[in-house]
Amino acid sequence: RDTAALVQRVVGDKVLPSAVLHEIIDRTDGVPLFVEELTKAVLEAGAEGDAKAVLSRTSPGALAVPATLHASLLARLD
Repeated sequence: RDTAALVQRVVGDKVLPSAVLHEIIDRTDGVPLFVEELTKAVLEAGAEGDAKAVLSRTSPGALAVPATLHASLLARLD
């Protein structure tokens, strides 16, 4: 529930499909910074189809928290 609340806080007044919300929750394993970064990446992707594409482009093995969080932060810096 805490992770879902954090996602909703990041999303604000925008609507995030429940399937995408559950995918974010499953992939982030409750790590707050990772939740925020992945949610922002999904929001920046735009439409629901694009959001699903953002999540599907990254293999489950590549979603290990340190590597993905590091990559996410580097992308933000770029």
